Formats: sequence, structure tokens, C-alpha cells
Amino acid sequence: MGMIFINRNRQSLGQFDEQDVADGLKSGKFLPGDLAWQEPMESWKPLAEFTNLPAPSERAGIDQPAAAPAFETLQAPSALTPTSVPAGIIDIGTCIETGWACFKIHWANLALGALVMFALSFVSQVPVQAAQYIFEMFDKGHKPETWLLVAGIVVFFFFWLIAMACSALINGGFLYFCLNSLRRAPVISDLFSGFRNSVWIQLVLGMLVTAVFIWIGILFLIIPGIYLAVAFYYTPLLIIDRKMGFWEAMQLSRRTVHPQWFTVFGLAILSGLMSVLGVFLCCIGMLATFPLASLWLTQSYRQLFGDSPELSG
Repeated sequence: MGMIFINRNRQSLGQFDEQDVADGLKSGKFLPGDLAWQEPMESWKPLAEFTNLPAPSERAGIDQPAAAPAFETLQAPSALTPTSVPAGIIDIGTCIETGWACFKIHWANLALGALVMFALSFVSQVPVQAAQYIFEMFDKGHKPETWLLVAGIVVFFFFWLIAMACSALINGGFLYFCLNSLRRAPVISDLFSGFRNSVWIQLVLGMLVTAVFIWIGILFLIIPGIYLAVAFYYTPLLIIDRKMGFWEAMQLSRRTVHPQWFTVFGLAILSGLMSVLGVFLCCIGMLATFPLASLWLTQSYRQLFGDSPELSG
């Protein structure tokens, strides 16, 4: 096989032989999310998909990680002065700092995006609430006809599944909207990117399979479920940004998160607390706190996997 060309954050790192790449992955010089190409491949793929690399050599343990290319600013070169963070390592302070700087610049569009997302989520729940009304009638002693009760059960579960699928597409679109807010400027059409033909089925399958794994993990003393929920944290972003299949995205997320599981867990807790804070601010506060928490998450995704102009929309 020929040389492997590697890209990270819109910049070429050069071309390397397979042994150098294997050593670099072990030492941290290269990241699983770095995009790479090698003849006769048809397209660029993450290094994590290069499964035929040789075993790392002994010198791999003393290689020093390459300095991370500076990531692009949000609006102009002077818009942000990002803190230097080694590539492939999550720095929670930098995620919070960069997310806040982005929010200050694009707060109006981000709030509008959150409002659209909440509205879509509300509409998707209306049929479920209508079906649930039948059960409430039954519980109150106003027993409906048998056929109506059966129809209500079928309708409830059908629309419950539809609502869950819509939730996966809506949330995926909002995360992509926040991701591109960090990369350039928010584009409202990004909110609906989860409904694209190329990704919607993968987002839905990713949500369903992830939920099954998490619930199975919870049944086994809860802790495995928590581990898997964090390990699969970046699955929606990998699907919608990198155009990966759901299983491929789940595996890449798990492998990449595992060495930094507690850091990602801490960021998830902080993001959740920030989102909930909006509820105590008369709920309207969620138009600010939810986008801000999502920016922290998407910035951590950039730190782990970089930006890929070949695969991002």
C-alpha cells in the first residue's frame, strides 16, 4: 500500500507510511478522528477505520504529540483568542470559554434556533397527548368502547415511536446548527439537516440502538448504562457531520471517549445543569441556557474529532 495522507482541522499534516501512522496513533501524534486517504480509496475516512495498520513499534511510546493546528475563529480573526489545547484532548474550560464567546456573537440566531427546535418538539408530541387522553378517560371511569380503547393503544405507541424518531432528528439538527455556529455563522437551514435523506435513518437507528444498549446497561447495576450513555455521547454528531453509519459512529464515539470518559462525563453533567437552569428562569431562559450547553458539547466534539471540510455540510 502507498503513503497515507492525513488532514486535521482543515490543514494537511502530511503523508506518512503505515508504521509511522500506527506509532502516531499510539503516541497521540495522530487522532482516531483525523481524516486520511490512501490509494486506491475513493474518499477520505477517519484513521479509526484503518484496521490493517501494523502493530506500533517500541519507539511509539516516546513520540511527542504534534501541536494542534489552530482552529478557526467564529466570525473574524479577532473574534476569539482561543486557548491552546493539545489536539484530541477535551479541555472543559476551553469548551466553556469558546461556547460563551460564540453565544455572545450569535445569541439572537441561537435563541431563534432553540425556539424552532422547541416548537418542532412540541408539535411532534401532540398526537401522543391526544392518544393518552383516551387512557385518562378510562382511568376516570368513563370507559370508552373496546374498539376505541384498542385504537388508542395502537395510536399511542405508533405516535410515541414517531415522536422519538422526530426527537432524534430535531436534536441532531440542532447540534449541527450549534457546530456550524462555532465554525462560521449559524444557518437556520442547518436545523433541518437531520431530516436529510442521507442521515435521517442513521440518526433514528443510532438513537434506538443506543437506547437499547443503555437500558440493558442500566439493568446490570446501573453503572454500565451510565458508562454507555457517555461513551455514545458523540454518535449523533458523527452521523450528521461525518455522514457515518450509526454503528460505525457509535463505535468511533466509544473508542475515542473511553480514555477521557470522566472528562466527558463531567462536561455532560455541567451541560445538563446549564440546560435545566433555564427552567428556573421562567422557562424562557432555556432559549439561552440550552444553546450555550449545546455549544459546550459541540466544541468538545471539535476538540476530539476536528473539523472536516470534506464531510461537513
